[in-house]
Amino acid sequence: MDHQYTIDDRIFEVSLLSGIEGARDIEGCGVYLIGGGAIQFYAHDPALRRPTLDCDLQGTCIFPKSLRKKWGTAALERLRSRGFSGVYKHARTGAEVKLGTSSGEQPFFLHLDAYTPHYFAEHQREIMEAYERRMPLNLEGGMANIFYDVQSPEDLLSYKLRRPLVGVKMGRLCPEDEEIINTIAAGGIDDVEVGDLEERLNDTLALRGMGMEEITRNGHLEATQLLDKYKDQKDIYDILLLIESDRKNKLFGDKQIIKESVERYLPYLPAPSQYHSP
Repeated sequence: MDHQYTIDDRIFEVSLLSGIEGARDIEGCGVYLIGGGAIQFYAHDPALRRPTLDCDLQGTCIFPKSLRKKWGTAALERLRSRGFSGVYKHARTGAEVKLGTSSGEQPFFLHLDAYTPHYFAEHQREIMEAYERRMPLNLEGGMANIFYDVQSPEDLLSYKLRRPLVGVKMGRLCPEDEEIINTIAAGGIDDVEVGDLEERLNDTLALRGMGMEEITRNGHLEATQLLDKYKDQKDIYDILLLIESDRKNKLFGDKQIIKESVERYLPYLPAPSQYHSP
């Protein structure tokens, strides 16, 4: 059974809490929720939350390998104290804890993302500005008296634009999606037609649900193309959900942040030659 985890699941909230508490063992470390779980939090309609298999936390201080391990093992200890089993693993961008789940269910991952000293030195201003824009997070019905933070909707959308922008460079996107991405990147977010989000979500989940036999039936190249398509589509869905949620609930404090962020990182996106051809 493919369990579809959302922020309403206890495994998500316990992972979130354990990761935050683990970071408190490291002096001067701020941490907040990013990624798919953060987008679920902002969704104007719970039925439109795209399921996720992980909880992503971003730390704001410098994390050499020793501190990454300290954070990961501290989070794992707290998960075990709450009745969850898990395995720690060093990851390229920080640490990962794989949680045990019931038989037949997909595993769940707690990702603890960290900055290397070099990256922090190069991007300290943007890192701290994004952290200052974070928002308070309150999960309804969850654990009382626990304070969370979540990445701002502007920063979430800006980050989600990166892969589709590469997709535009590569010619991977259909004309309609290419127009959407180019319009947003140019600052025309108010001109975007969101379309039928429920239909787009179902199409995205259908791609995710494809089995390995089906994915690899026609060889490595087609399998890689399908993976790229899924990643592009899930990011575009998240972008459109944030836009529609802003129109319903006024999420964005300053839409100009999105355009400025794109202008800052666009010149550094990898060139098409660094990707496989579709």
